[in-house]
Amino acid sequence: SNDGLVFVRVEDIIYCEASSNYTLIHTTDGKKHVVSRTLKEYEDLLVDQDFFRIHNSYLINLNALKKYV
Repeated sequence: SNDGLVFVRVEDIIYCEASSNYTLIHTTDGKKHVVSRTLKEYEDLLVDQDFFRIHNSYLINLNALKKYV
């Protein structure tokens, strides 16, 4: 962020959303963190942490999943 680094616990991430060459990380406290890495980079980092790529633009935390339609 403009103020410095923000540390987010993996279990607090609900999902990650692609935004061009950036990623929006949505957390349980309702905040969105903009990061200058691609969604693919986060997919590689979080695959062993129960995250799943459900769409080209979304990577979800399976532990935060409440309903599937």
